[in-house]
Amino acid sequence: MALVFDVKTLIGYGYEHFYWLNCPMRYRVGYGARNTKKSWTCSVEAIDKIMTSPVRNIVFFRRYYVDIKDSCYSAITNRLFKTGLFIKFKLKTSPFEITYRKTGQKILFKGCDRGTSINSNEVPVGEVTDYYFEEAYEFDDYQVFRQIDGSLRGAIHGDNTGIPKQVTLIFNAWHKEGCWIYDVFCRGRLEDDAVGLQILETLGKREWSDKNLILEKGQGLFLMQTSYLINEFRDKEVYDRTAIEQKKRSLDIYLVEYAGFWGATGEIVYPEFSESL
Repeated sequence: MALVFDVKTLIGYGYEHFYWLNCPMRYRVGYGARNTKKSWTCSVEAIDKIMTSPVRNIVFFRRYYVDIKDSCYSAITNRLFKTGLFIKFKLKTSPFEITYRKTGQKILFKGCDRGTSINSNEVPVGEVTDYYFEEAYEFDDYQVFRQIDGSLRGAIHGDNTGIPKQVTLIFNAWHKEGCWIYDVFCRGRLEDDAVGLQILETLGKREWSDKNLILEKGQGLFLMQTSYLINEFRDKEVYDRTAIEQKKRSLDIYLVEYAGFWGATGEIVYPEFSESL
């Protein structure tokens, strides 16, 4: 019996425009509320990329290497076991690595606290074509990002494989003040306002894109902001009720944790966990 990798069943709806097959842009930035399928979608997408393109290789980055096991690595291996596809992959934990047995293509995992090793991404088959920055908000050094981004080389529209190089950042948007991701990618393009809130509370997402924008090391930018409503797999009876209650009790917290807004400045959203303490 042949194994079937049904992407639509695995990730549901909402990420159609963000998904790699429909979005060949150099930069994709997906952010917003908790529990909005961001990491889930990217883990499915990584498997899809490897199995459908014989030259792709992928690197997942975390700020700290110790966080890889219980985040992006576990997310991908979980998808492999749930679909039965684990028999087609070789899983390795020292270092963290997933290899497609049929071709030798790899999904690598790097921690940015490991110095120059973040730029050592040699692969035996094809080329490294995709970078994912998991929990990208933790990457507080813009120059480190630029260093890594610059190592994903290729022409603006691709390389000799014919595949555009792609960089994806996914995160929960906490405070935008001083956040280079907001300054570089989001400022003036997808700002939080009353209209934006109405869209997020109706559709569960809002998007901004420019396929011709030259930014950093490549061409094209796609922004996607999500609210809890995009996740049709949530426990609606419980989760939706808590969202409504939170909106009544603390609008600031609701806007960040449920609606997907950027956090307020001045230690307003979470005063009990402020850095001054």
